[in-house]
Amino acid sequence: MIGTLLLGAAVFALLAWLVGMPWWAGAIFGAIIGAMAALEVIRALVPFGKPAWGKLIVFDLLSRRLRELAVARDPACPATLVPA
Repeated sequence: MIGTLLLGAAVFALLAWLVGMPWWAGAIFGAIIGAMAALEVIRALVPFGKPAWGKLIVFDLLSRRLRELAVARDPACPATLVPA
């Protein structure tokens, strides 16, 4: 989980620097996204809450809003082994 947070923070810090934002703002956003990703992994492994299978979670950082969009599973795709 710590690795996910650090990786997310590093990636977003670099992206923020590339687009002209302060690097620390990107690191904070990356830590938030990394924490959300780590929570989804925990939800998938442990029967805790409802996992986000079949959903795309969109986090608007400017308005601080979360949206969940339903994504249809492609039965021909071998990568979608998670039950819908």
